[in-house]
Amino acid sequence: MSSNMQPRHLLLLLSLVSAFALQDPKPSEKPAAPAERVVGKPKPHAYEGVYRLTGRVMNGIRDSKPSKGYLAITNRHLFLNLAAAGPDEEHPLVNAGVREWRPTADGVRTTARLDWYSDSAGDLHFVKDGKQEARVIRAVVGGLRVMQGQQSWLEFERVE
Repeated sequence: MSSNMQPRHLLLLLSLVSAFALQDPKPSEKPAAPAERVVGKPKPHAYEGVYRLTGRVMNGIRDSKPSKGYLAITNRHLFLNLAAAGPDEEHPLVNAGVREWRPTADGVRTTARLDWYSDSAGDLHFVKDGKQEARVIRAVVGGLRVMQGQQSWLEFERVE
């Protein structure tokens, strides 16, 4: 081989190596398109998101007892976890549940899928699977207000 042929071969070899190096070795692992581009996926509802409990109002009076909770709402499910001081220090009030939900003209309709709560005596109560309830959820600046009657509600701020 002449000395003129070696640089050509070297350039050809480098070109081939570069071309293979720039190819995606696993084209099936490319990132999926953003959710808003998925054909057939419904537009997110304004309530969808993750919320942190910031307060509880009972009969028009803000509850001063400590409480903590989160609410996560997806396109179809609502996840609620709450813990608050009960009337007796030994029996905190807790509520945890998963419900399917859908908007209605007056608010939302929920269907219990796994839902339980404790009472002031510390006893646990399970909500029957499939039980439906109409609820009022109001959008407020920075979050949601989940009504529990005319003068009682839970306040949540959006965290995600």
